[in-house]
Amino acid sequence: MGGAKKEDLDAIAAATAAAAAAEIDNDSGGISPSASSSTRTRSPRARDEGPLDRACVSGNFDKAVRFARESPELLVETNAQGMLPLHEVLRHDAPIDIVRALVELRPETLLMPNKYGRTAEQMASNGTIQNAALLQYLRETKDAYVRSKRAELEESRRDE
Repeated sequence: MGGAKKEDLDAIAAATAAAAAAEIDNDSGGISPSASSSTRTRSPRARDEGPLDRACVSGNFDKAVRFARESPELLVETNAQGMLPLHEVLRHDAPIDIVRALVELRPETLLMPNKYGRTAEQMASNGTIQNAALLQYLRETKDAYVRSKRAELEESRRDE
């Protein structure tokens, strides 16, 4: 990982997940914990299958990107199958430009695992996806994101 310390990566991943969960909790589209008992509650990172999921799974990738741009907060929420939209488009062999569009909207999804504990890069490197350019893009983008978050973490530690 280019000299990345496991503790730093763990801290970045934990902070990213916490920020994503907080954003979802604060999202006005979510169900409030104080909602009446007749209202179904949901976990902060799980969502019902919606148009974004259906577009990802059906291979309608252009529509998936359109939905993601309209509601980028959905990119950090897992569906009922424990998959992020990024994982779904990877599973369904989306072209690299579709993957790029989703990653650019929410790069932290590169660090978020699916229900099997695998990140997008791991999905690409284990033979699920046979595209070297895609794997290189995922690795380089994840590394750049981790470097930027590490720099932010170091800066915040200096400020303390």
